[in-house]
This record gives sequence, C-alpha cells and structure tokens, in this order.
Amino acid sequence: MIRQISFIFFLFFPFLLVYCQTNEDTLACNSNILLQVYDHIGEIDSSLAIDFLNTFSNQCKNNAEFSEWSNELLFAFIQSQPTLFLNNLSFINEDKLNYILQEIQSPVNDGIEVGLIKKEIQKTESNSSIKPSVLDALDIALSKH
Repeated sequence: MIRQISFIFFLFFPFLLVYCQTNEDTLACNSNILLQVYDHIGEIDSSLAIDFLNTFSNQCKNNAEFSEWSNELLFAFIQSQPTLFLNNLSFINEDKLNYILQEIQSPVNDGIEVGLIKKEIQKTESNSSIKPSVLDALDIALSKH
C-alpha cells in the first residue's frame, strides 16, 4: 500500500508543482490586469496593486503595446496612489522590482509629469525601504527630460 501511495505521489508531484506555481508566472504581460487597473485607477486595492506590479517582466520587453501601456499605467498608479504603490513594492520579487525601477527611469510618454510624481512620493509617510530607490529612479527620469 505504501509503495502505491509513493508511486502515485512521485507520478503526480511534478504536475502538482506546475499547478501550484505562484500567480507571478500567470500575471506576467497580462493585459487583462492592465485593463482592470485602467478601469479602477485611483481606486486600486492592494490585491490589484500586487497583481499589477507582477505583470512587469522581462518577458514583456518585445511586446511594444503592452510595455507602453503598462508604463503609462504605472505612472498613473504612482501619481494617484503613491503610498499604496510604495507599500506593495515590498510584496514583489527583486527581479520585478528592478524591472519596475527601470520602467520608472524611462517614462514612454512626454506628458507624464515626473516632477509632480516625485513630489507625491516625497510627501508619503510610507516607511518603505524602497522609497529612496523609487526617488532615485524618478531623478534619472527627470534628467532625461
């Protein structure tokens, strides 16, 4: 009996691992999440914020439309809810964080008010350890304009 259970376990364990992967894998480059963020900008909750931040990935670099839209929404999100943005950055992995910081350094639209967004971040009372990195990324973005 134990041999049968062990055999079944080892047979199905790889499938279980694939099935139980984190949401991060399924959220990368997910335009449905972008649409939800677009529809709820200014009213985003923590769950949607984390999902949105997890859409950012190196996998998306070659998808120009996704990259442009996600970049614009990132700045809209930061401007409308800077504290929520900062607080939820701690829930994403380091690779995604670095990718998001690169996105902040390179706004795709000249209409994005980087200086105003920087002021909003500075005004937050967030104790996030990531806040200085976000401010540095915004400084880089400002130097490019």
